[in-house]
Amino acid sequence: MCGIAGALVPAGELDVAELSALTGRMSDTLGHRGPDGRGAWVDARAGIGLAHTRLAVVDLTSSGRQPMRTRADAPVLVCNGEIYNHLELRRELESAGHRFRGRSDSEVLAALIDRHGLPAALERVNGAFALALWDPATATLQLARDRIGEKPLYYGWCGEQFVFASELKALRAHPSFRTHLDRRALALYFAHGYVPAPYCVYSAARKLRPGCLLTLRVPAAPGDERISRYWSLPDIAATGGAGIGSHEELAEELDQVLRDSVSLRSAADVRVGVFLSGGVDSAAVATLMARESAVPLRTFTAGFEEPDFDERAAAHAVARMLGSEHVDVVCTAREALRLVERMPRIYDEPFYDPAQLPTVLLAQEAATVVKAVQSGEGSDELFGGYPPYLAALRDSVAKAEAGLSGRRAFDLHAQRRIWADPAIPLLGAADPAPWLADALGTMALGDAPAGLLLADALTWLPDNCMVKMDRATMAAGLEVRCPYLDPRLIELAFRIPFDLKVTEAGNKLVLRRALRRHLPGWAREQPKRGFNLPLAAWLRGALREWAETLLDRAVIEEGGLIDAGAVRARWKRHLDGSDEHTYELWTVLVFQNWLPYGTGRAIASDA
Repeated sequence: MCGIAGALVPAGELDVAELSALTGRMSDTLGHRGPDGRGAWVDARAGIGLAHTRLAVVDLTSSGRQPMRTRADAPVLVCNGEIYNHLELRRELESAGHRFRGRSDSEVLAALIDRHGLPAALERVNGAFALALWDPATATLQLARDRIGEKPLYYGWCGEQFVFASELKALRAHPSFRTHLDRRALALYFAHGYVPAPYCVYSAARKLRPGCLLTLRVPAAPGDERISRYWSLPDIAATGGAGIGSHEELAEELDQVLRDSVSLRSAADVRVGVFLSGGVDSAAVATLMARESAVPLRTFTAGFEEPDFDERAAAHAVARMLGSEHVDVVCTAREALRLVERMPRIYDEPFYDPAQLPTVLLAQEAATVVKAVQSGEGSDELFGGYPPYLAALRDSVAKAEAGLSGRRAFDLHAQRRIWADPAIPLLGAADPAPWLADALGTMALGDAPAGLLLADALTWLPDNCMVKMDRATMAAGLEVRCPYLDPRLIELAFRIPFDLKVTEAGNKLVLRRALRRHLPGWAREQPKRGFNLPLAAWLRGALREWAETLLDRAVIEEGGLIDAGAVRARWKRHLDGSDEHTYELWTVLVFQNWLPYGTGRAIASDA
């Protein structure tokens, strides 16, 4: 995993030194993503500059240095991520006559693109990535993001200059980037707790959606970007049930793909550990990793002092079973207070999920002994691990028995808001619902249980879970690998009918069946607890002074964006002992904490 940045400017506008300085300023902000080296490539006559910061995990030599091209006149590549099936692709390319200089997966990707073109290459790769490709022969810049959105990619315009980067802070390093806030994006944040792609908190920038390819031909102007899809999860989900075998056959296929996925993500030239929670997903990953490792596995768990929120005991049991070298980190209220001040710079946008705090702490600890970890992220969204899926199923069954139409997945997802009406905290907020309809498509307008699962895979998974994990780990110079997000596993999961995943008997049924040969019953049947924090108590305790400062009426009103009266009324009820508004208040606190960093000064945004 690495950091990428670049700029496309009108030909001849900047000389070599100026273009190099610009891309250098942008990549300077991404050093945490790539502490092992930096590279740059500029062509001032064409007006293109590419920069890369490297975290060396595969091929630790200079052969893996980027930007990269296979020959003098070939396209130039910068890539943030890993191509997990690079050995298979390497063998194919070698059999076709290609000769490699080194062993890096990025060199394989560059060769694959050179031979087949970018769209065809994207269909072949199994990986987590965001990339940029400059083709001098056609004067074309292309950006691409992996299928499910494991790796981030921002882009935007600074006047007539097009810029892109792994993180928003690199775009802000451009001297002409405008930090005017997008009110639609803010409404989405207060509704859902994150700013979903393609929106960005700034009007001048956007996020490339997962599974998409952006093409920009020179000469270029704002609005010339052409975005296409090379992979569509809704299309895959629409074929659900086609060619599906028995429950046992599905479990066997799922077991085979998961074992291969974990194996692919265990391959590295550095030690790979695992984030071990108390649940079945990471326990399975750790077990499969341990079977292939010649040395004891390194496992890492985050917990809390408060027993009701701490699941370290379940993780300890798995660690003992595997004989792993296990490390605990404890996220205390005092530690949380220290961490909250860093969150705006780590996440760049207002980002609500309180689990970012223990995740950052966990990544910091893991990075002291390993350079990469595997994680169980994504399993719940693929196989139905969250309680709302069972609730949707029950609602659908009840409506059918009564001869009524079931509730649409769109309606159920839209109701899962932090603020039911974002206009309550945000002055002049626009309704964010049109974004949801556009993002989910027609399938989510129908079948509620399956559509809700799809909705979370398209929104919550990339824009919350992956953002949380990517920024937390990369801030520590740590690579995270998610075997449940292997494209083969995703496609298999969305071909499996919902009633083979979730019933009254339990959740993730087909996955638990697949894991019978790997995990004992006590490890397979661990209930879903989630990464919950004692947030309500912390806000009345160690975080109270911090919160009081941010929620001071004068401070809120100076920003000109938040309804101070509505927020202060909820804060008073919280201090009186009510937990009803804890998460609403946290969204405001996160935003208020971010605002001075995000704008440079607490001012009202563009409408």
